[in-house]
Amino acid sequence: MAEPKKWITINGKHIPIYEDEPENVILTKSEKHKSSVDGEYREDTWNIKDMDLDTTVIVYKRQKPILDILDDMLENDKEHPEWDVFENDSFFIQYKDGSTFSVDASGSFGKYKKNGIEGICYSNAGDTQFYGEYEMNEYGVATLKEKKR
Repeated sequence: MAEPKKWITINGKHIPIYEDEPENVILTKSEKHKSSVDGEYREDTWNIKDMDLDTTVIVYKRQKPILDILDDMLENDKEHPEWDVFENDSFFIQYKDGSTFSVDASGSFGKYKKNGIEGICYSNAGDTQFYGEYEMNEYGVATLKEKKR
């Protein structure tokens, strides 16, 4: 592992800052959890210093928990389009072949497939959930990590 560019202190903890990380967004806690429903997952807590804000990202080891939510929402949207099911929710799926699928309040784009998934990002009013690798930008927005192709 590379040497830290510098160290900062948050709440008495010394946190390393690496070259490719934004300096104002710091990973302050990463906890592993196990759930009988969702399997293994991790909660990463980030502190955005410029906004004095903490944000939590949930990362699943399996794609099933997020796909189950998406399947339920797609079914509800189909059966009850008047409900605005995706008003505060969005999904983005990156496939290994480079194709994508996304759905949010403005509609769905691409073809939804359950095989060959490289990463999933599910955002709602409460949190952001991932399957696959993600990255955090300087504004505290988590996105799927782009793969070099």
